[in-house]
Amino acid sequence: PEKKVAETGKPVDLPASTVMNGRIGRPDEVDRYRVAVTPGQQWAFEVEAASLGASKLLGVLSVYDAATNKRLALTELGQEAGTNPFSFDTSRNEVDPRLSISIPKGVNQVVVSLEDLLGRGGNGFGYRLTAFPQPPDFSEELVTPYVNLPESGTAAIEVLVGRRGYDGPIRLSIPDLPEDLIQQGGNIPAELNPPEDRRAFSLGYLTLTAKPGAKHRPFDLNIWAEATESSSPIRKQVLAPGMVQLIRGLRQKPFKAPWLGTALPTSVASSVPVKIEVGKQHVRIVQGGDYALPWKLVKGPQAGGNIKVENPRPTASIKDLRVLRRPEGMDYMEEGTFHILTTFATPPATFDLVMDASRITGMKSERLITAPAVTVEIVPGYGLKLMSEKLVVRPGETVEVKGKIEREPGFAAVVKLQVEDLPQQVTSQEVVIPADQTAFSLRLAAGPNSQPGTFDVRLSSSAT
Repeated sequence: PEKKVAETGKPVDLPASTVMNGRIGRPDEVDRYRVAVTPGQQWAFEVEAASLGASKLLGVLSVYDAATNKRLALTELGQEAGTNPFSFDTSRNEVDPRLSISIPKGVNQVVVSLEDLLGRGGNGFGYRLTAFPQPPDFSEELVTPYVNLPESGTAAIEVLVGRRGYDGPIRLSIPDLPEDLIQQGGNIPAELNPPEDRRAFSLGYLTLTAKPGAKHRPFDLNIWAEATESSSPIRKQVLAPGMVQLIRGLRQKPFKAPWLGTALPTSVASSVPVKIEVGKQHVRIVQGGDYALPWKLVKGPQAGGNIKVENPRPTASIKDLRVLRRPEGMDYMEEGTFHILTTFATPPATFDLVMDASRITGMKSERLITAPAVTVEIVPGYGLKLMSEKLVVRPGETVEVKGKIEREPGFAAVVKLQVEDLPQQVTSQEVVIPADQTAFSLRLAAGPNSQPGTFDVRLSSSAT
């Protein structure tokens, strides 16, 4: 139903899972809705407008505590860094806002507000708004409509994951993989950006390699996506597009036919005279470190010229992560490196690098072959392991806290340890562990008048 929010100024009740058809009828109008919620629930708020192709609205969606007017969440267009928010060339809804929030304690009613980013309004600014309770979840869709897999060669399968409250890592797999194929990759890292910068969509890749002598035949594959750090199991079959047919014209969405089936059509065909060899299939990098991944383009007699190894496909949105081509400025190299750079602020994550070789003809690029996915792990330089996590100390006595530092190979650095949040009259001194040592011992001394009780303390550390 249409509503007159701008005239009355009062929020309109929005029942759960009900589609509200509305319109920003005039400039600077803000439409507000009141939704009954329960503390601890996970709720989703979705808008459909610009993505439908029939509305000019570039929505800004906010959720407030109805009692205190405190804003709980905000989202607007262009959440995905590095993408064009005005592009409608794919099924990815990069313009219309969507929020997934956990209702805080003491909040029983929220107000949802919607307005145009540029303050516009009128008859062409309609929208559909839905609010519904939804546990942390994700949706998934195959970007790849089919796979032609050359014998002794590799092809990539690209998966688009839509975040629906679950921001943790996701693992892609093919449970019933034929014995003459090799699967690599499939790691989609957690979305670790601040809430206001989190992307609504994540890309993941699987690569398939046909072993020498693989039987040439067509068959179907089923791709599955599983949340690896969810409080409740989430495992889904990835939906297939069936087909992808581009439509001529400006900002036209491609035609898809998902009703053709959920399986991915695949075939093993004749080999191609081009191959990309990479130095490693699995790389571990300590936070703040870097790694030069070597690659080599191997061409057969019939390969021809103008073949370029492209930069790796887009990686996940990981803070302070860069992948640079070395040497720079040379397109038609037959070998080189991709330099993976991190900083101390780069979070631990596991992701995949996928490289392609293409033939460049005029202004067109034709993909010839893909390298097997290289899995990259970014890990802390060290971890701490205690011999015991429970200690008993009596007034006037001293107790030792023993443990060891588990260092990553090659991480030789001084580590400083300190026990914090100690109770009154219990003291401990900072301990410095030399770069060539792993065992440590900390002393906790309780004063004669220290009070009995059970306390939680923290063991903090720093390294340079």
